[in-house]
Amino acid sequence: MSTIQRHLIPFVAAAAAVIALPATAYACPPPPKFVTPSGNIWCLVPNGFDGSNGVVCEIRDHTYAPPAKPADCHLDWGDRVSLKPGSAPEVHCHGDTIFDTGMPTLAYGQTRSAGPMKCESQPAGVTCTDTGTGHFFRMSRESLELG
Repeated sequence: MSTIQRHLIPFVAAAAAVIALPATAYACPPPPKFVTPSGNIWCLVPNGFDGSNGVVCEIRDHTYAPPAKPADCHLDWGDRVSLKPGSAPEVHCHGDTIFDTGMPTLAYGQTRSAGPMKCESQPAGVTCTDTGTGHFFRMSRESLELG
């Protein structure tokens, strides 16, 4: 073996080891919105952030009686709720929708979180909680709970 070959062996071995190492995986953050498997509840959860924007969910079809509609609300009421860190949940008067085709489904039993905001998809609906304060809302076809 020549002197050059002896000097190349450690270099080739080191290069092969580097090439053989698995690449570092950089996972993409989950999409900031989701729909429940039933397709009835859609939510926006800002991911990749500190959660300061909170979370908002909207239900398409429901049988629950929403809270009393404010006199100054002349639009849709009782089907959209938001929760911001440190605040109680709020029902919204709105003239638009967050429903969007092609939103990813959040399987039952799965969660989506951003900062202290956490939403869980269950067969009985969606529960979103500010884990820092305990404020929450639970939305399903049959009921709307605010706490």
